[in-house]
Amino acid sequence: LDGGLLRGHHMVIFARPEMGKTLFVVNAMAGFLKQGFTVLYIGNEEPLEMTAQRMISRMAGMDKGSCHLDPETAMELARSKGYDNWIAARMYPGSPAEIGELCEEFHPDVLVIDQLRNIRMKEDNYVQKLEKAASAARNLGKRYDCLEIGRAHV
Repeated sequence: LDGGLLRGHHMVIFARPEMGKTLFVVNAMAGFLKQGFTVLYIGNEEPLEMTAQRMISRMAGMDKGSCHLDPETAMELARSKGYDNWIAARMYPGSPAEIGELCEEFHPDVLVIDQLRNIRMKEDNYVQKLEKAASAARNLGKRYDCLEIGRAHV
C-alpha cells in the first residue's frame, strides 16, 4: 500500500458473495477504532443490528455466544477499545448527498459504505452504476478528507 491507507484514499473490497468481504470490513473498522479513529458506517444491505453484533464481538474479543450470555461485559470491553467512535447509519438505499450530510455532521476519519452497488445512482446498467457509485464514494472521501472503503460484490 506504499504508506498505508490515508485520508482521501479510496479502497473497494470487491468479490463474490460469501467470500469474507464483511468480515474484512469489520476487522478493518475494529482496527481503526482501536487506533482512536472515528468510523462512519453506512449499512444499506445487511441488517444494521447484525453488523453491530459483529462489531461488539470483534471489539470485545468474545465470540457471539459469549456476547449473548454476558452483553454488559461485551459492551464494556468493546467500549474500552473505541466502540463508541463507531457511528452506524442505515440507508434504504442511500444517496451520495445523504452520505455527505452524515459526513458533515460526524466528520469521520474513515467512511465505510456497505454496499456500493445499492447506492441510489441514475443508471440501469450494473457495471456503470457500480462505477458511478465508486466514483461518488471516492469523491466523498476527498471532499471530507477521510479514508473511504466501499464493499461490493459480483
